[in-house]
Amino acid sequence: MNGLHSLATGRGEEFLCGDPEQFKPPVCSAPTPDTRDEPPTSQLEASSFLSTRGWSFPELLGQGSRFKAIKRVHHASGGSSGSNEADEAEMGGIPIIVEGWDDHTLWPREMFSADWLIRNHGAEAIKVRNIRTYAETEVQLSDWLHRARSTPGDAYNLDSERSYAKDAECPEEWKKWLYLGVLPEKILPRRFGDLVTYFPSDLAPESLMCYFGVGDTLTPVHKDLCGSVGQNLMCYTENGGSAYWFMTASSDSLAFSRYFREQGLAIDLENHALTIEQLAKAPFDIYIGEQKLGDLVIVPPACFHQVVNHGGITMKTSWSRMTDHGLRLALQQELDIYRRVCRPETYRCKLMLFYAIQALSNALSSEPQS
Repeated sequence: MNGLHSLATGRGEEFLCGDPEQFKPPVCSAPTPDTRDEPPTSQLEASSFLSTRGWSFPELLGQGSRFKAIKRVHHASGGSSGSNEADEAEMGGIPIIVEGWDDHTLWPREMFSADWLIRNHGAEAIKVRNIRTYAETEVQLSDWLHRARSTPGDAYNLDSERSYAKDAECPEEWKKWLYLGVLPEKILPRRFGDLVTYFPSDLAPESLMCYFGVGDTLTPVHKDLCGSVGQNLMCYTENGGSAYWFMTASSDSLAFSRYFREQGLAIDLENHALTIEQLAKAPFDIYIGEQKLGDLVIVPPACFHQVVNHGGITMKTSWSRMTDHGLRLALQQELDIYRRVCRPETYRCKLMLFYAIQALSNALSSEPQS
């Protein structure tokens, strides 16, 4: 409660009094046109077309003097099952990979497979993005998976189409598995410590998504929404599939924004991926990790990152948690950026704080007086 109280009594939080309807986001006027606030382009910048041909983790680390390997820990080490590592990443602002979940006795190897998806959800429609043109189309999941299996593992030939199923709906069976006790409850969505739990169910944002990719598909540079903590689990791979993560420390967020704009790029629109050469010239540490089957990547609040898929099919499930630490970052830093570029905040942070304090206050008032 203390953390939420400090947020409520801090900078400009007079919104706590009054009707919750006042927290509806205002209509945003068009941003002032300049190099930072240009409208989203219809495609990724040309230099965003990265090819992972010839990439290896040791070789990438050697290409930049400030490239550092993301720390890896096994989920069974130390007896914390990854929860201590999540705390370390969130409060320290340094990304971490908790590995070895695919060795767990309850890992659903059959359910986390392309063939299982084809049999059980193949007829469902998913939206896929062609990273060459940024155009989105709708296809059946089975069609995409069959096409992905015949797609070369890299786009070295500059093919005109390379599609990525981003922000796909997570199968209900996968959702249920998350709560079977394999992963620590502390890092799961809508559990203790996640302020989204205080929202009424009809207002709670859904952050649990799936990402189905193939080599040289990517997610451009971005931060997770509103200062939230990100979790990303690699559930399935084929033909050596993996994903390379390029990440900053939370404390370098401002420096990264400045560096990105020095390249003449609009960082807040999430339509550009930096090349290895651009990353190597950055005047701060860049953390690199290769996410393989069973790896859980924990993304600290305000951590810039881009993800490039490598090799064959990769299937990940991802979710976010909004902690009081992340909410503080959102109120003090992130929402100003969202207003500047007229971007919906999704989490409705001030309303979230209202409901959290209301619920905690009601809980305290209902306790018997000593």
